[in-house]
Amino acid sequence: MHLSFQGKELILKALVQSRAIFLATVNGMPKSVEQRMLKLYQKLLWGEDKAGLMTWGKAINKKDIGGLNVPDIRSRLEAIELTWIKRWLAPKEERPAWAYVLDSILFANVRPSPKLDRQTKISWIFQTWHEAKGPQAKISPQVQYMLEVARKYNITVQAPKFSLETKERMPIWLHPLGITNNNYIVNKKAAKCLRIDHDVRTI
Repeated sequence: MHLSFQGKELILKALVQSRAIFLATVNGMPKSVEQRMLKLYQKLLWGEDKAGLMTWGKAINKKDIGGLNVPDIRSRLEAIELTWIKRWLAPKEERPAWAYVLDSILFANVRPSPKLDRQTKISWIFQTWHEAKGPQAKISPQVQYMLEVARKYNITVQAPKFSLETKERMPIWLHPLGITNNNYIVNKKAAKCLRIDHDVRTI
């Protein structure tokens, strides 16, 4: 019995991908598992021919542009991460409790340079500071992957015109549209006085 490419496509979508995506939505998926799944996809599709009939990038394309319409596991996983990002960056009244926990984890794991005090760090999306990376960073691989996806798709705050209320709620420190030597200004004595003694946080 030999399955057609269409039959293999249906098996991958109905039996393999659907179950994997369900689990990944809740628990995430390590890159090692993603790579292993991709190899299994390719083995089912091409058999023992490791080279395949076309590149995988073309195989995941739709049939009307020359592809086979096989599942693109990476795009599906990135779509899941984008839904988590949407919940994390939701307005205050809609944010789940875990979003505040994630904020605290990131605040505690900021890059060592420039040195920032706790009062400076207000929001990952509204400011220009970045989380630490490497073995010293106490950030789970799943969170790191989520942030990678956010940067890949340039998740940021944009609008044709911000309301005055929105502008006034923006952090004054490390503002994304601030001056180029923002880091220097933040650590000046006057800036620290405004933050620590007068609790100046927003515009």
